[in-house]
Amino acid sequence: MNTSTILRALANGVNPDTGELLARASVAHFPETIRLLFALSDELREKPENSKKAKLSPQQRQQKNLAEGNPQNLIFSGVRKKNASWKVITVPVKL
Repeated sequence: MNTSTILRALANGVNPDTGELLARASVAHFPETIRLLFALSDELREKPENSKKAKLSPQQRQQKNLAEGNPQNLIFSGVRKKNASWKVITVPVKL
């Protein structure tokens, strides 16, 4: 059973393992929770389609960087443009 199916079962008030109805006092019966579970289920269901991105050639990557206002040869994803100044995100690496 995938995550999307489990979330849909919970949103419908059903225990995904046993198929039994959840107790009326369960948080899964709150309208906000039901909406959240359905929204998460939909997001997870759409993920595989979005993850099928083609790898860009170096020339395409440079054009994309320029179009997004980044330096042409930006390859490190830890650099983010914020309020017209550059912020470098450093990640400690243990060797």
